[in-house]
Amino acid sequence: MNNSEERGHVLFCSSVSPQPVAAGELLVYRHFSQLQSHKLLLVVPASKPPGELPNVTETALVPPPSIWLGRLRRGWLFPFGDRLIARQVFARCNAVSRQHKPTVVVTVFVPDTYMTAAAAFAQKHRLPLVLICHDDYEDFIPRSFRATLAKIYRQAAVRLCVSEPMATEFQRRYGVEGAILHPIPSAPARLPVPQSSNDQLLIGFAGSVRDSYEDALLQLADNLQLLNGQVVIASPSPRNTLPRVWSHPAVVDAGQVAPEKVQEVFNQAGVNVMGVVQSFDPKEEQAYRFNFPSKLTEYSTFGLPLLILAPESASAVTWARSRAMVAAISTDLSTGLKKALNQLTNAEARQALAMRFFEAASEFAPERAQAIFEDALNKTNVMSVRANYPQPKCASS
Repeated sequence: MNNSEERGHVLFCSSVSPQPVAAGELLVYRHFSQLQSHKLLLVVPASKPPGELPNVTETALVPPPSIWLGRLRRGWLFPFGDRLIARQVFARCNAVSRQHKPTVVVTVFVPDTYMTAAAAFAQKHRLPLVLICHDDYEDFIPRSFRATLAKIYRQAAVRLCVSEPMATEFQRRYGVEGAILHPIPSAPARLPVPQSSNDQLLIGFAGSVRDSYEDALLQLADNLQLLNGQVVIASPSPRNTLPRVWSHPAVVDAGQVAPEKVQEVFNQAGVNVMGVVQSFDPKEEQAYRFNFPSKLTEYSTFGLPLLILAPESASAVTWARSRAMVAAISTDLSTGLKKALNQLTNAEARQALAMRFFEAASEFAPERAQAIFEDALNKTNVMSVRANYPQPKCASS
């Protein structure tokens, strides 16, 4: 549109504030920073003010609820406490919408008062609701709230699921279809960086180092040490946790690095393989089966081959298995890991893997992801128009 004032408004109400920081916040921030079809009305926590965005008309920062109200949001009282606290968030939605009427409501599928308020506001004003679904929370909430979670999922006009397994499971569970919106990367896929046979095997890992990653990272470091290789970790996690990982002789601590600086830091360190590590803890199997690691899509911008270290059911493995030889994969921490690392010691094999990853990553192209997102805001049938999206562009290096 020539006149920006003609654009409609999106009301975004969520505890996942658009910020250029962590995974969920960063993905929302990227979509909104590229948004052309609408302007923004934001309702987010006061503790998480939004990052700089070019198209925000008005923002409401919601203070935290009182302690006694928060205590109501437990056990069988969860739905009652949730609705009670959501009234405060709902009031802020009304306030930012008085002058600029939204045409669509967007929230993240997180079982909290912001999602509840967003759904209630959309229902009251007969507006379409768009859900961004990054995680499955059903097993982490009281049973008393599961009916509300299902109701809100069914209410949505468009449900943007982060992976195919999530969309399939949610359709089975809730009875309605979801579209696929993989995590949007910061740039198009980069052509493979030339690999040299003289290079030491250096595997880069970016992101949180969690307790459930300890065994996998230690096994990776142990095997790399035998090959005179190293794992380079750029992480915001405290260094006083998991001391066995941080003190391992084959682990290089690259520091706490801002997302936009990770590639530069890894280039300087000489990293020649990117690693996706997911939890092998059986208690987390369902979460890793349905979610999709944002680092996988972001790694496509590095021009490097991919190592996936995860159980067979993990979404990263499911994605790679369906695309022939797109990554070196290990679904166990012994024989499979040794085989994958031995494959990666060969420069020609690394180059071939990098090219296959580059070719497969065209489906992650930012303009493709943004088209899916903006179609959802325009109440377009996302699934039926997917073939009409612009062809992805790839940066040369």
